[in-house]
Amino acid sequence: MALLSRLAALCALALFALATPAGAGPPGSWTKVTNFDSEASNSDEVGVARTGDGLLHVLWTQDTAVLSTRLSANAESVRGTRTVFTYGGAVGDVALLPTPSGGLRAFFSGLFDGDPHDVGMSTATSPDGVTWTVQPTLASDAREGNRSPVYAAAGIGGTLFDNGTPLSIWGDSAPGAAAYHVGTGNQTPDVHFRSDAVTVGSPEAATDSATGDVAVGWNDFDSGSTLVGLVQQTIDPWFPLGATTTPPGGNAADPLFPVGMTGRSGGASGIFVAYLRGTNQFDSKPAVWRVGASGATNLSGADARYPGVTMGPDGRLWAFWAVQGETWDIHARRSNAAATQWGEPVDLDPPAGTSTVWSLKGDGSAAACGALDIVALATAGNDTANYHQRVLPGLTLKKKVLNGGRGETAKVRFRASDAGEPVDATIRFGAKQADTGDDGKVKLKLKRRLRTRKVRATATDGCYTADTLRVKVKKLRQ
Repeated sequence: MALLSRLAALCALALFALATPAGAGPPGSWTKVTNFDSEASNSDEVGVARTGDGLLHVLWTQDTAVLSTRLSANAESVRGTRTVFTYGGAVGDVALLPTPSGGLRAFFSGLFDGDPHDVGMSTATSPDGVTWTVQPTLASDAREGNRSPVYAAAGIGGTLFDNGTPLSIWGDSAPGAAAYHVGTGNQTPDVHFRSDAVTVGSPEAATDSATGDVAVGWNDFDSGSTLVGLVQQTIDPWFPLGATTTPPGGNAADPLFPVGMTGRSGGASGIFVAYLRGTNQFDSKPAVWRVGASGATNLSGADARYPGVTMGPDGRLWAFWAVQGETWDIHARRSNAAATQWGEPVDLDPPAGTSTVWSLKGDGSAAACGALDIVALATAGNDTANYHQRVLPGLTLKKKVLNGGRGETAKVRFRASDAGEPVDATIRFGAKQADTGDDGKVKLKLKRRLRTRKVRATATDGCYTADTLRVKVKKLRQ
């Protein structure tokens, strides 16, 4: 199909909203957000970003179309799905970025060489996720002899420089084809950042909001490592890649899963990478590393898959990963505002009937409670699709028994915290209940009985996932 006829078809399709579920679930439930009338591939990737009005958007593909689904700001309803662009052949990977104006920028690629929107990188913008404007020319190098084969790329990613200029990045589809592109002009060069001898998988990029530094990361098929390097902001040569490094112990790369990378919100410094720490992608731990630091933080002692990281409010970070045992589980943790400590893990069951989780994406910019919106590509029953759930950060509840086995009552001091910081929470201890002070602490008493027992204590707050522990209350001495 010619380019002009495709754009005309696009205008017609944009007026049509695909049938979608009427509601999305609050924390604790999953809602299908892609592939409402079709089966997804287990290699499909999505883009996730939020507009200035608080709505969450999921960019995905189906057959020949690039589609965008909108969720409400409170994650309780699915607003609808719009067509961003339709290819004549088939579509490849996608990425989605929030813009400084509160809108969206999408990157996507076709799979076949047929017209100007196939093979190379394409881009579209939208103020609201409803109305999309597709750039008529490629957003990668289209000069004769320089056009990069983005089709069938091993992943697409991107970020924005601090002046709003986009950088898109893609993996190998041919020897030496992995590249990134600064801006959206089709007459500026792509930067091929690896040699012909190296295969690049599932790259990503992120920006330090304090310094404006931009880093790119990718999974190296040949060495099995995750690699990260800073983009040098020079015009001649064109934005070359600086020295590369491997995160501590980052020799367990999953080449088909995107590298997790993010900056921080509110002008806070640092670029962070989520990766597998170990030597085997099936026997390694999820970790987060600040680019340039000498060490990294393990998020869990369990072997993991698909680690990701995204910025949260006030400089915080959200990290997430999946664990495959007899069943699949999904986990998430939020950091403190300094991004130096991590809160209590929140454990999620996958969508009902899930046999396999294939990938995870997340957005931590929700205004309400600093929650995480997580999207999981999963096979549930005979259906493979992406599912969304909102996740509240985890509370940590600790105890100290003050009077041992003495007296008619057990006296216990409780402390509620979030990533080391006190939280004003409600503590329920047996039949007793009280609120903590600003220091997160409260003392509660419970009458002893003639037998020793374990009594449940729970910390709750409307913006957190509750934490529970048991207190050993010794029997009353006769």
